[in-house]
Amino acid sequence: MSARLILGPEAPREAWLAARLPGITASEIAAVLGISPFESPFSLHWRKRGELGETPDNDAMSLGRHLEPWIADKFEATHPELTLELAGLYASTDRPWQMATPDRLIFADQPGAGAQDYLAGRLVGRGPDSLWEGKTSATYDGWGDDGTDQVPAYYRAQVLWQADVFDLPYVDLTCLFLHTKQVRHYRIERDAADIAFMRARALEFLRQVDRRAVPPIDGHKATTAALKELHPKLEDRDQEVSLTLKHAYELACATAKAAEEQKDLLTNELRAVMGNARYAVHYGDRVA
Repeated sequence: MSARLILGPEAPREAWLAARLPGITASEIAAVLGISPFESPFSLHWRKRGELGETPDNDAMSLGRHLEPWIADKFEATHPELTLELAGLYASTDRPWQMATPDRLIFADQPGAGAQDYLAGRLVGRGPDSLWEGKTSATYDGWGDDGTDQVPAYYRAQVLWQADVFDLPYVDLTCLFLHTKQVRHYRIERDAADIAFMRARALEFLRQVDRRAVPPIDGHKATTAALKELHPKLEDRDQEVSLTLKHAYELACATAKAAEEQKDLLTNELRAVMGNARYAVHYGDRVA
């Protein structure tokens, strides 16, 4: 069974945020798994409880949104037989808590009345033949060659979740690499074992939110931002902490300071050996 439209792409942002709260979307599943560079389990937990605002926007996210139509055009240029349509917020008809907002729905030919019914939220119509996701990246780290299925793990989780919501065999993804202006196309096939694992983790995460069971603190930047937002005003008072935490923090600070000093020393030793050379290598292997 295909997905049910919850909100169209033109719905107000506030409505989108409210509709997403009870479930796990494709952009959130990587955070549930603890592999997202943008969100942590801790921050997502508090966001699901309505205690945190929307994830702060930044220039990288804004640039990605502005480039998305251009990237979609590059995909369509290589697939003239396909039609891409803007998507809204969808939920699985079998698992309403499982949601996705793909960048585009793909129809294998010009969408007729049936497809238009589906796009309007009337399930009497024909669902999409596939989905498309557009990304930008400033590095090739985690990305395979054009035509492969090798994408960073957090993006793979996102598109597998989308495929599961829509009950589709694969999702197409196109990435524009900003540093080289190169475009690569990827196809990620449905993986039943990974999807079953993600469903179980997502359900457990939602149960923890209902029980107010907060995930452990981690070192993620999103956790830092969440803690600052949860405690925006500092009070002029002392807070007693355990001796274990005190010693662990002080040891970590001392270790980090020593490591930074050692790094500075070795950097200068490298510079002295390199002289005017741009790169340091060992038998052709460049020093990081």
